[in-house]
Amino acid sequence: MCSAHRFSHSFVAVACVVTSRDIDFLTDRDQPLSKVMTTNLITGKESMTLEEANAIMRQSKKAKLPIVNERGELVSLMSRSYVLNATFRDRVCSFLSLPDV
Repeated sequence: MCSAHRFSHSFVAVACVVTSRDIDFLTDRDQPLSKVMTTNLITGKESMTLEEANAIMRQSKKAKLPIVNERGELVSLMSRSYVLNATFRDRVCSFLSLPDV
């Protein structure tokens, strides 16, 4: 079963994730989430760079990367599309000698 535990400051410890990749090709949409959710999560640290997050997602072939603090509490959810867009924007700004956005 998917469980989340509340901590002070409304942070949540993540035990599972359900994404569109988990449900897009399901033929039986009446299944409980516990049958389709991803429980072997790969997480990133909030101190990591976009480059490091991208490397983890590329290596693990995951499109989402939960970002946790030192207590294992969820602080953000990084998506591969966000990392790719940020990287592309930085390259264009650099190429055109524009200030960062």
